[in-house]
Amino acid sequence: MITIHDVAAACGVSATTVSHVLNHTRPVDPQTAARVRAAVETLGYRPLRNRDKYGLRASRTVGFFAHGAGITACADLLERLRGQVGAQCRLMLICTEQSLSDGELRAMQMFYRLSLCILHNSVRISGAGVSSDAYPVPTLLLNSQPADAPNLRCISFDYRRAAQMALSHLIGLGHTETAFLSSMHNSTVNDEIRDSVRAFLREHGLAFREDYYFELPTTPGTASTQAALDSFFTSHPSLTAVIPVGAWAAACIADYFLRRELSSPRDKSIVAIGGLSILEEYSSHITRVDMGTDSLLAAIAAWIDAQGARDIPARIAPVFHPGASTRTLARTPAGAPAFAPETLELSSDELQRVRAGSFTVCVSLDNGDAAFFQLVLRGLRDALTDLNMTLLETAEAHGSLARRGSQLKYFAHLSPDAIISFSNDQTPLRDQFVALANSRSKLILGVDMPPDLPEYACASCVATNEPEKGRLAGRLLASELIRRKRRRVGFICNADVNFCARQRDLAAISTVREDFPQLEIVFRHDFLNERQAADAVRQALDAYPDVDGVYIFSARAALEAQRLLLARGRGDVLLVTTQINAEIAGMLIEYPNLLGIISSQGYEIGRCLALAAAVSLIGKQPPRYVALDPVTITAGNLERAWVRTARLSPPAQ
Repeated sequence: MITIHDVAAACGVSATTVSHVLNHTRPVDPQTAARVRAAVETLGYRPLRNRDKYGLRASRTVGFFAHGAGITACADLLERLRGQVGAQCRLMLICTEQSLSDGELRAMQMFYRLSLCILHNSVRISGAGVSSDAYPVPTLLLNSQPADAPNLRCISFDYRRAAQMALSHLIGLGHTETAFLSSMHNSTVNDEIRDSVRAFLREHGLAFREDYYFELPTTPGTASTQAALDSFFTSHPSLTAVIPVGAWAAACIADYFLRRELSSPRDKSIVAIGGLSILEEYSSHITRVDMGTDSLLAAIAAWIDAQGARDIPARIAPVFHPGASTRTLARTPAGAPAFAPETLELSSDELQRVRAGSFTVCVSLDNGDAAFFQLVLRGLRDALTDLNMTLLETAEAHGSLARRGSQLKYFAHLSPDAIISFSNDQTPLRDQFVALANSRSKLILGVDMPPDLPEYACASCVATNEPEKGRLAGRLLASELIRRKRRRVGFICNADVNFCARQRDLAAISTVREDFPQLEIVFRHDFLNERQAADAVRQALDAYPDVDGVYIFSARAALEAQRLLLARGRGDVLLVTTQINAEIAGMLIEYPNLLGIISSQGYEIGRCLALAAAVSLIGKQPPRYVALDPVTITAGNLERAWVRTARLSPPAQ
């Protein structure tokens, strides 16, 4: 065994001098110290530990080097590793500078008397991979730097793939203004992410903006960090989504939202990369990319148990976990961004002008008997009363296109200040809407707007964010199926609906297919009208009796499905629908297989229709297309959600 005296003899110095060099206990001439370190590496000297005299020679000390925000992440890793490594293994967290030279690393390994060495990606080793000499102890880098030394290994998270997963999810939801907020204080990792984002955006016809990649200051917990973050978001008001990378970035985003009283996804969508221990403290429902921490811990534990002699995977594959912190951006049928309902609110002066105008309104609707249209009409009437606007006449077409056309001509003859038309499918009336442009009446559309309607023909349209409705329904059904360890899902959709409604059904299907690949879509059945709903449900259940969950567009079809399932003893089949009425809502409490209703805000849509008319009548241009997000109604939130949707207490039953 090589001893300290062998090192001293090779250098021509005393053993005491060698000890001072290795333990930094007294200043030593730099040239002498360099000779000592060189002799230590050449001879492979390993200092005896004080604990050896107590019979603990088999103990191993594993040093974890970290810097800045990486210290928190590394401490979390150590805590989780303690239960996976042997009792003879001592884990030590070593806080160091952000950049170490190759020589400094070797010297510190000796100084701390390590058996194994692990470097977090917050520390960069300049010169690592250049020298082919073995390190004093087996060394593991938690990044993708070259590993040329015989006992140097690298293992890293796949940040390239993680960034693409996060971007793919957000782009699919319509987000093109997305920022990356990185707390990865390692240039290699940040360069990897930038290159991946740049290439991915190019594939999707989008440009990479360097100012959308923001690296947090390296000193966390300071007021300057908050100021830098505030300045970043203030200078980028068009951002609709943010991707924090790393634990510190996730904590900063959570702090920013709390300070600004923002919520996700209402104000901005969030997809977090890593930082799971921090995220779970703030929200257990956040959409995230798990970097594979469990796999990393298992690989590190195996490497430690093998005393650094075991090969490990170079990359850990990330896993995407959909959550509730992202939303689909609403768009017009022509693809333009929609506006939020807040853009219709009136100032005090504007409200006085509307009330003084004593404006008149006529309303044409498709079917006043439907629960949704009743909610819209009630919200519209209440808002018109508050605005001192007179509802001259309300006409119901009961599903007849010819009758609706006649109603519009009659309203044009009455010449009210505004005409409000709401229906699930307005496209067949496109030419009549254009003709109304020659009248004095402002046209306001509800629920649907023809995709090719000229801007001059309509002042505004108020609708539901239908793709988000479909996404929420698909996510609710899929997540519950996975929780119950089931996998076969079917879709019953209405083929005879408007463009936006088709987008809703497609969003539900794509959410299940892309975000929950472990599930199997076994069927999709379409029906043309409500009268065919029962037949469509019966045919689907006959063809696929072993289905585990079904998405159903309409409340009527959902009721038919529930009756059939109960009659066949299949009350275990999970159902989700996107329409609300009192009967289906009552079933939420009685039957646990009915998971929920993703409902439009009927009352609020009616109120917004009145506001859109008021805005247009005081000479102010209202938003072209306003979209309201849907509401998820379950047995757990039934009363609260019902009040939000209907502005009434729920029926007693």
